[in-house]
Amino acid sequence: MQVETPFKSKIEGYGIKPDIRITPTQKDRAQQLDPEFEWILNTVENKNPSLKK
Repeated sequence: MQVETPFKSKIEGYGIKPDIRITPTQKDRAQQLDPEFEWILNTVENKNPSLKK
């Protein structure tokens, strides 16, 4: 059985649109820092205090 929606759109090529734009700087890259990953870790830790060290 195949289920289809009345409105079709191409799935490929879209991905998830970010809510927050984080732009790494040349300094970040030179120091091998990952501001996107750091933002994720900080957000998770702030929303889940039990995860803090």
